[in-house]
Amino acid sequence: WHTRRAAILSTAQIAQMEHCLHGRAGALTWMLKMFDSKPDVLRAIQFVLIKGLGTLLQSADQNDQQVEDCIILNKGDEDVLLQVLEHADNFEVAEAIADLRLFSHRLVDWLLSDVRSHLISDGKWPFCHVLLMCEKTAVAAHTSFHERASKLATLLVGRIHSPNCKITEQEASIQALTKIVNALGDRYHLDSVLQTFLKTGNVDQRTRVLRVLHEAKIPFELESFDSLGSEQQIELTLLEVMAELNLVSDRLVDWFLSK
Repeated sequence: WHTRRAAILSTAQIAQMEHCLHGRAGALTWMLKMFDSKPDVLRAIQFVLIKGLGTLLQSADQNDQQVEDCIILNKGDEDVLLQVLEHADNFEVAEAIADLRLFSHRLVDWLLSDVRSHLISDGKWPFCHVLLMCEKTAVAAHTSFHERASKLATLLVGRIHSPNCKITEQEASIQALTKIVNALGDRYHLDSVLQTFLKTGNVDQRTRVLRVLHEAKIPFELESFDSLGSEQQIELTLLEVMAELNLVSDRLVDWFLSK
């Protein structure tokens, strides 16, 4: 293991040198693919592998791309990373991406695609990196801002609704969702998304969504209160949460009077 660790660091240090730029892509590919190693091998080298990646990605030719709280990938490194992710056997490399706080708009788009968006909504992609993408997207002046930010907001609500959602993630989710929705302004509405989430999942999942939207001070309107559930106990539980949060609307009053 010590020989392998030394080789990783040496490769990273050599590949960052100016006269070795032609071999940089190969070195980066090799290091990223090592995250597909067997678990016992990866355990022995994971720390130094991440350290080596950080050394390589923060090298001199990228200083103009580096900001104080994350590493903005240049196009060459971005191409290599996305190509490796396309063929990865697992997503151990995602933890390294999160630890190093790597960011690029193409990486965000890769994750937001229909094929891979479940990694965010199902809680399989590191939560700290999801938060980073939300923060950077909320302040980005980019031509695809609206579409990208809308998808991120929807997936974040989906992650809150997911049975894999952790209690420790809720406070940060509120902050990230608030930033995204505030940046979008009147151009994004959660109503249609909310209907779907309130019709599926157990009571805890549905009430969790209501609580987070309330805490984030995000306005929403329910199309039908029949979506609160067909069983009496479910209806009462969700209505109790709405009462606790002081959620009220003309539609709710009309629905209640009809009952």
